Amino acid sequence: MSHFDDFLTSVDPGFFDVLGDPCVYTDNQATTYETRVIIEKNVEQFSAYDTQVPVRRHVANFLKSEVPEPKRGHTFVVGADTYTVDQLDSDDGHVLRVLLQ
Repeated sequence: MSHFDDFLTSVDPGFFDVLGDPCVYTDNQATTYETRVIIEKNVEQFSAYDTQVPVRRHVANFLKSEVPEPKRGHTFVVGADTYTVDQLDSDDGHVLRVLLQ
């Protein structure tokens, strides 16, 4: 691992502690994980659903070390709100970004 990767691994949890919201992540086998998530609402996405028209989606960002394999249908419960994973958007090895339904 490079020095930069080591640095990111050490600072990412602090970043989510400050900016993330506590949540409960549940997979399809009803296994739950307590983690922190950053929900971005109404993010403009292009080429969603194989179209050329931009659409607005909610997006969740969280640590890969805490939820390594998000899948469609898994849920995040943040306070009184429940969000359902639609698909993986990006994975930089540290932080996962998923599109929500």
